[in-house]
Amino acid sequence: MESSLTFEDLTIDDTLPALERVVRYSCSNIALQRLVHVKMMTEIAENVGYDQAAASFLPLLPYIVEDPEFVVRQYLAEQLAGLAKFFVQASPAHGYRVLLEALLPAIAKLVADQKIEVRTAAGATLVTCCNLLHATDIGQHALTIALRLAHDDDHEEMRMTAAGILNDMADSMGPDLCQQFLVPELVSLSDDPVFRVRKAAALSLHGIARTAGPSDSRRRLLPAYMRLSKDDMYRVRKACAENLPEFAKSVDEATREGPLIKVFTRLAEDNSWIVRHSALQSLGPFIATLPETAVSEELVNHFTSMAIDKETGQMQSEQELREKCAWAFPAVCQKLGPRRWSELRAAYRMLLSDRLASVRKTLAHSLHTIAGILTDIAEQELLSVFDAFLKDSDEVRVGTLKSFSSFLAHLPPETQIKCLPKLGEVLKTTTVLNWRSRLIVASQLALVCSLVPDANAAEAHLLPVALTLLEDPVLEVQCEVFKALPQLIQLTEQQHPNESDSALRKIIRDFSSHHSYQKRQVFILICVQLSQKVDRSRFKSDFISLYSGLSDDKVISVRIALARSFHNIAAWLREEHEVQVAILKLQEDSCYDVMHLAIQIDTTCLSERINSMSVCDDKLKPPCIKQQTCHFAESTSVHSPVDKNGITCEDF
Repeated sequence: MESSLTFEDLTIDDTLPALERVVRYSCSNIALQRLVHVKMMTEIAENVGYDQAAASFLPLLPYIVEDPEFVVRQYLAEQLAGLAKFFVQASPAHGYRVLLEALLPAIAKLVADQKIEVRTAAGATLVTCCNLLHATDIGQHALTIALRLAHDDDHEEMRMTAAGILNDMADSMGPDLCQQFLVPELVSLSDDPVFRVRKAAALSLHGIARTAGPSDSRRRLLPAYMRLSKDDMYRVRKACAENLPEFAKSVDEATREGPLIKVFTRLAEDNSWIVRHSALQSLGPFIATLPETAVSEELVNHFTSMAIDKETGQMQSEQELREKCAWAFPAVCQKLGPRRWSELRAAYRMLLSDRLASVRKTLAHSLHTIAGILTDIAEQELLSVFDAFLKDSDEVRVGTLKSFSSFLAHLPPETQIKCLPKLGEVLKTTTVLNWRSRLIVASQLALVCSLVPDANAAEAHLLPVALTLLEDPVLEVQCEVFKALPQLIQLTEQQHPNESDSALRKIIRDFSSHHSYQKRQVFILICVQLSQKVDRSRFKSDFISLYSGLSDDKVISVRIALARSFHNIAAWLREEHEVQVAILKLQEDSCYDVMHLAIQIDTTCLSERINSMSVCDDKLKPPCIKQQTCHFAESTSVHSPVDKNGITCEDF
């Protein structure tokens, strides 16, 4: 009895090799030990190789398949998918025989398990194995497993499982096997006397229809689906409503336009409110499968009824319907286009006033998509919505912020400029702790700069935002801002072409001598961006001396950041004399981590003048001290050198 086990009984011998440990404890008397080690089988097999894995694991399968704990059997079913892939890939000939002779028989037993969790896992593994089988073996070794379940007249659970497996394996079967075996089996299951089997069949028609082809689907599967949609049991009709979009995508256009629209209309007016709600929830995705000309006013009215109650004209009382309507709104709007926006406007306005933040959040995330659909009328219809979302709660506002530039792209240029101050307004209303919102604002700066190349507007509205975020207490926010700095420098200098130095350049240069080492690290990262995007001569005059001069910084983390940056700067900058001097200094740095990073720099571009430099100059020569490995959060993982006494430098 496990309840009487002592601590010693539960202890695992960690001194055993991983393979031996899995073999021993997969058959342990303790269920938890079996569970833990069965989950490791695929990983261990990949580590030890084909021969050892096959010799050790295959004899265990008959025992684990019969494990008294269903969770162990479930995890074995999941592991068999990974083992099958490994065996076939590691040894195509022998591994394929293992798949046929050992793994598939185990899967066949698990797929007929009494527990649905085990059957579900084993069914997914069987579908995976179908993709590993030769076309000539699929019918004999995989299809027969599913057919045995489908013909089990004594256990309805097996027939239900068979419906799902047959649908999922249809792609692997190909059209011929699908038409010959899968279609008739699903048609038969759709006539099953047990409603739960018919329900499973209703949910499992789309994959087979897609593979069987439009002709066979229309001739045999469509009648079965339409019959199920009229079933006496409401749960079967509900399943038809849920699967309507997927089935529609699997049949031809004529079938979608004709019979399936009639099926939806009937389900949407069903006497069961559960069926009606399921039909409405599927309507958005179903409309997305239809040609634009086939979306009737009646269908649109059904869709908008998820937001506005038909009888009262007030907001729909069912929360789930309103959420589904908001989620599907972009797809339906795209299908109808701007000419039919008037049919959707009232429902959209009703959803905007929803008290549920989840509804408004969904609309906020899709606002830029709706703007792209409405094009010329986007400003008129959505600008006020844009303003309202930016003043909403954080979870709603974040959706609009993420697509700030994308939304502006669909507005006229003059309106784009009018919207720029809103970024600054967002910062003013964002709490110190809400750094993620500031990070989103920072990420939008570069995109907005590219979108609105107006120098005056950039200086007036975007530059203050950038300067504020450069002082942000969160380093990640600062690092996001400097991606926009090259564009901001160019835009502000266009505004003041006669000024030899801009305020932004001065602020950036001040970072190089800032008392905070993190600001000096940020300066290095900024220089990497500027070297690739701004005028070379201006970079040389403004930044190169300060940038390369950080090779003498007293803080090792700054020198590490500088050494890293040399790998990413523009090639022309790496050839500059001052940078070459800095590289040489770092290659002889007293900290091993700095030196290691600097040595890895491609020095083929170093000019010949380096060879003539007096590297023995006292200013370049590093102090003669014992080399040490320096460990910081910013450092990379490197191997430590060994000194002459055989002691690693990490010992000091």
